[in-house]
Amino acid sequence: MDVVVAGDQLRTIIERIGHVESEIKELTEKEIYLETEGNGFDVRILRDVIRRRNQAGGERDEQEGLIDLYLQAVQEGSAAIKRPTAASWIGGVQSGAGPPDP
Repeated sequence: MDVVVAGDQLRTIIERIGHVESEIKELTEKEIYLETEGNGFDVRILRDVIRRRNQAGGERDEQEGLIDLYLQAVQEGSAAIKRPTAASWIGGVQSGAGPPDP
């Protein structure tokens, strides 16, 4: 016995469900951010925290290391900053330096 599946109908249902889920998520996020802002939190910072939290650990560490490196270069001048080599980079942390060269 063959089973017949109405592909077009199934695709339409799946797309509708996807749109509804997307709308629900968007409405919920707006409501939560409005509540957050009403409680005195900085929504821009909160979004950045969420973005960083969702990054892979290594990617986040590398990005934060580069940010620290660039800030240090701006404060001390580019001649005073030297990126460490991979051999001197231990555990993703080195005092006053960013991540190793790729």
